[in-house]
Amino acid sequence: MEIDGKTEKVGLIGHPVSHSFSPVMHNAAFEFLKMNYVYTAFDVKPESIREAVQGLSALGFKGVNVTVPHKESVIPFMDSLSDEAKIIGAVNTIKFSDEEIKGYNTDAYGFSAAIEKAFSIKLEGKKIFVIGAGGGAKAVATQSAIDGAKKITVTDISEGKAEQLTNNIRKNICSVQIEAVKTESREMKNAVEDADIIINATPLGMKDKDPIPIDTNLIGKGQKIFDLIYNPKETKLMKEAQMKGCEVSNGLMMLLYQGMKSFEIWTGIRPPEEVMKKKLESRVFGGK
Repeated sequence: MEIDGKTEKVGLIGHPVSHSFSPVMHNAAFEFLKMNYVYTAFDVKPESIREAVQGLSALGFKGVNVTVPHKESVIPFMDSLSDEAKIIGAVNTIKFSDEEIKGYNTDAYGFSAAIEKAFSIKLEGKKIFVIGAGGGAKAVATQSAIDGAKKITVTDISEGKAEQLTNNIRKNICSVQIEAVKTESREMKNAVEDADIIINATPLGMKDKDPIPIDTNLIGKGQKIFDLIYNPKETKLMKEAQMKGCEVSNGLMMLLYQGMKSFEIWTGIRPPEEVMKKKLESRVFGGK
């Protein structure tokens, strides 16, 4: 990749960003397509987010991804939001143009595409159980509602967060059947047992000492388990679910597809999936 005066600029803003795999997969796609673009990560402290957004626009950036802790705090600096970003209340992709600064949320699209890839099914008509009510859970639950899930149940150790998430989706998508349930309640256990797809949208599983986020005695053969965590490649939840005859998937494909959608928003070109996937797997799993 040769950078010159005509190189188009895209990137990532967050705090921290040193752990991000986004530059690797995007730059691999640009190189493969022989596009004169470069993707760079920028560590932006929370108190500097306004200046960062305005500065990137002034410097002629085509767009950026947005990661924690800025997905909500960038919203006041957007001229407009995509429909899903409005409902979710979070932005993970910004597109800069002469006309406006527009915020998108491609996490939601990435989740839907990853589910279809992993399990060869669509979210439409499915009963979904979501563990967690943070940023990832917002994207998961919102896309499930948009795609026509039959029922969505959300639980979180913070009952208020789960209620806020479900109320917001219900307000924006009137036809959806969605509810928040207390952790370890009978309602929660019934929802787990009845679910077609169970999604872990919490950080539990990233460390060896972490507990499994739900009682795996409640799950069984035929259910699909999707864990947003992608490192480690297999979490304790995934391993135990496989032993019970469940189909499982980690979150790597969600990371890939949200990145591909961002690429398309910025460039108008669909990037090479296999090129980005191989580069991502090589960096995350060390080629294993």
